Parts: sequence; C-alpha cells; structure tokens
Amino acid sequence: MGVAGLIFVGLIGIGGGVFALFNGVWTPEQTMDVPVTCPADTPEITKGTTVKALVWNIQFGAGRANEFFYDGGAAVGVTEQEVIDTLDAIGEVLVRYDPDIVILQEVDRDSRRTHYYDELTEILSRAPYPCHVATPYHKAGYVPHPPQEHLGQVDMQLAVLSRYRIDKATRHQLALLKESWVRQQFNLKRALMETDFPIAGGGEFKAFNTHLAAFSRGDGTLEEQTDQVAGHLESAESAGIPWLIGADFNALPPGDDPRRLGTAADLYAETSPITELYDSYNPAVPLHEHRDNPGPWRTWIPYGSDRADRTLDYVFTGAEVDIQTFTVLKGVIGVSDHHPLLMEF
Repeated sequence: MGVAGLIFVGLIGIGGGVFALFNGVWTPEQTMDVPVTCPADTPEITKGTTVKALVWNIQFGAGRANEFFYDGGAAVGVTEQEVIDTLDAIGEVLVRYDPDIVILQEVDRDSRRTHYYDELTEILSRAPYPCHVATPYHKAGYVPHPPQEHLGQVDMQLAVLSRYRIDKATRHQLALLKESWVRQQFNLKRALMETDFPIAGGGEFKAFNTHLAAFSRGDGTLEEQTDQVAGHLESAESAGIPWLIGADFNALPPGDDPRRLGTAADLYAETSPITELYDSYNPAVPLHEHRDNPGPWRTWIPYGSDRADRTLDYVFTGAEVDIQTFTVLKGVIGVSDHHPLLMEF
C-alpha cells in the first residue's frame, strides 16, 4: 500500500473514532416521560398526612477520600471498595432516618468512575422502597476529559424513591452552559424532574428534583435555569397543586457575600439567582436564619474538612404544603460533600 493509501486508511480510522465518540452522546428532548416503577397496590398520600422526606446530593457514591478534578484535585474515579462502603453508608442513613420520600442528586447508574455500579439498585437493596423514578442529566458513552485520565462512560441521574404511590414523572431539560457546541455534547445536561403522587380521594402532590449548574461563572446559565424551574413551580402553584422542591441549586442564599469564600468567590453571583424563589414561595429556612445563624443550615463541605462552609441545597414549597420540621443532618459526614436535608411536611 502506498503513502496515499496509508493516509486514506488513517483518515478513515480517525473519522470512525470521531463518529463513535459523538454517537455515544445522549441528546434528550425538551420534555420526556420518565419510566415509573411502582406496584399498583402502593398506598396513596392522604390529605393532612405528615410526610417525612430526605433530600441529598450523594456525590455519585464516591465517598470523601479523594479530591476530584472539578474541585481542583486530580482524582477522576475511586476504588470499587470505596463505592461499596459509600453505598453501605447511604443505606444506613436511609434506614436510620426512615424517610417516606427520598430525593437524590448525583446517582451514578453505569459510570466508569464508580465501576459501573447501578447505584439506584444498590441503594434500594439496602433501603427498600416500592416506588422509584430516575432520569439522567450527565450521560455519554465516552467523555474525553480531563486530560490526565478521561472520565469515559458516565450515566449520572436524579432519583426519587417513595413509599407512596407515584403516578407519573416528567423530565424537563434546562439551559446548557454557554460554551462551545462540542463541550456541550459531553458536559452535563441539567434537568428538572417532576414526580406526581396521587392523593387519596382526588388531587395530586408534586415533588420536584433538580441540580443546577456549577461553574457557570456568571455566564447567565444559572439564572436562566432558575427561571425555568420557577416557571414549572408557578404552573403547579397557580393550579392549586401542593408541591415541594428539594434540590442542589449551586447558589448561595440571598445576602450571603461570596467574597467571604476567598478564591471560591468567583463561582457565585453577587446577587443570588434563587432570590426569586425566596420572594415567591415558602423556604424551609427563612432568610433571616441564613443571615443571623447560618452555621446549622450550611450544606456543602470542602475537601479535607468535616465542616460545611456554604449553603447550596434548599427546600421550597407552595402555599398548600406546610413544613413542620427541617434539619440539616450535620452528623452525616464522610459520605458525600453535601449534608442530607431531613424534613416533615
């Protein structure tokens, strides 16, 4: 074979590799139905019932022994034993606090970095719930980043587990980061998951779950995503439907000056994007608590510390839902970089 032939074969090989890389990219529709697993005889929520719920970003079940590349470290994946130990710890938390509804972010289901464990199935084997729904928001056959060790295959999802019957769940695509088209294909595709629970005797309750953009660095993405989320909340509110959202908003409370975080200050806008949610709905933690006594409500824990230094995770409700108790579970450390939120409503 001549030089021209070798070049031609090489180009075919490169083209095939590029095609295979992009062919493994997931492109969700703007609105998608989410499959529901739920036995028909699962009891429904009764109006007036007190429901216990737990909200938690579980940091893809990777534990706390490593500083990951997106936080300034070098780690991409973890050992299989670290995944098993972390899943055991998550199961122990759910069994100990016994919530009726569990709202989770960062659940790996088929990712190289966590040894391809289906973490939703693993959690359910440790803390059984009859009903569950889940939808991806970072899914690709191969992510060619970071340079020192590619992330490879990833499938990270939002999930809701429940002892009450779930009728329906819907995935709403949110705005993407303002970056190149190529980066967008392999980066997170943030979403809002809307889960519908029938109420005995008629009506429904909605639980919303999301994890908004990190590292947007003032490009407007976080504000756009918050506006999109607020639109869905307002639709439920204007229809008189009781609802709750538990989420990692990746935003500081309104009035919390990001400059106190030093070099991390540029991750957060001076005016918090979630101000509109505080203005329109019922927060589990009032703003004056964040201002006057912030320590108990901080949820995100920097690497190498066991003390949270900022609030990123929140719960809001509409007028038809009354939060009776709310706690950030400060005793749960060493499992995730986020503390769980526990409430009764």
